[in-house]
Amino acid sequence: MGPMNYKKLVEDYFEGLTSLDEEKILKDYLQNYHGNDPDLLEAQTIFKDFRQERDEPLNISFESISSDQPKTRIRRLWMYSGSVAAAAVLIFAFIYLFKLTGTPVVYAYVNGQPITDKELAMKYSEQALQTLSNPLSKGTAQLKHIDKLNKPAELLTVKK
Repeated sequence: MGPMNYKKLVEDYFEGLTSLDEEKILKDYLQNYHGNDPDLLEAQTIFKDFRQERDEPLNISFESISSDQPKTRIRRLWMYSGSVAAAAVLIFAFIYLFKLTGTPVVYAYVNGQPITDKELAMKYSEQALQTLSNPLSKGTAQLKHIDKLNKPAELLTVKK
């Protein structure tokens, strides 16, 4: 086979079109290749890396992988359940502390001071509303004369 056929064989290999026999021929040829064709040199480097990876021993035992899995799951389960329990304890502690301290309910603020007495808050609210409504009630005083406008209409109506 000439170099052009090996080039075609390399292209077919990377496209997945070669048979096992053609792959063996290509691997053997590239292992002993001493030319200067850049495509074949690149393929030679790739096949050399494949060979090194294949020959490298694998130091992982199945037992070490399989025995770590349950321990990790159990640890993770304990970690999550412990986190949930700690959060629940904190929430209940805060609720209990707020009930013990009897945090007063602030109904209103008057001049920057909190009013916690409901009766006093109602009194201040009524005063504020009264202050707002006084100018509005004075505005209706001049509407008393509207009755005089209705009298000519009564005179014009004919009584039977």
